[in-house]
Amino acid sequence: DRASALAAIDLIVEQGEGTGQTPEVVPDTPDDPDQEYAHYYKFAMIYHGRRLVRNPDPAAADRYSYSGSPVPFDPEGVFPVPTNPKAEDFAAFPEAKAKIDAFNREYTDMLRLLHRAANGEPSVMPQATSQMKFSIAPLAESLVALEVSPGLRAAPTFEYLAPLL
Repeated sequence: DRASALAAIDLIVEQGEGTGQTPEVVPDTPDDPDQEYAHYYKFAMIYHGRRLVRNPDPAAADRYSYSGSPVPFDPEGVFPVPTNPKAEDFAAFPEAKAKIDAFNREYTDMLRLLHRAANGEPSVMPQATSQMKFSIAPLAESLVALEVSPGLRAAPTFEYLAPLL
């Protein structure tokens, strides 16, 4: 229903993903070097090569600019991963396959939570975002760090697992 959808959007905005007010996850802490920004702004900082900073003039049209300290690009941090991988592609690599299966279980659980949040249960949204940050992200990081053959890393496959009947 409309009220649940608006509540879910408000929660997303409140948590800094799609905000109309501030790109900061924790507003009013622009000088904090550990400030977390919404995903869009993190990618934009990489693109612009500079950190996002608040304009000191509150009356300025642009409240923020990409004029902060440099954001260096480290090509060593970019791992070669397969294009559109599937879990079955890693059957010959048991460690990778086990991590991919765990990732897909967590990913599927998160999608189910998001579905519930968008369909009348907005109270489960924090659980979904927590799952992204504390379960899915670490699993993805451990996968791309795992070399399965010379020059190729494992990767999350983002496969939805149908419920068992």
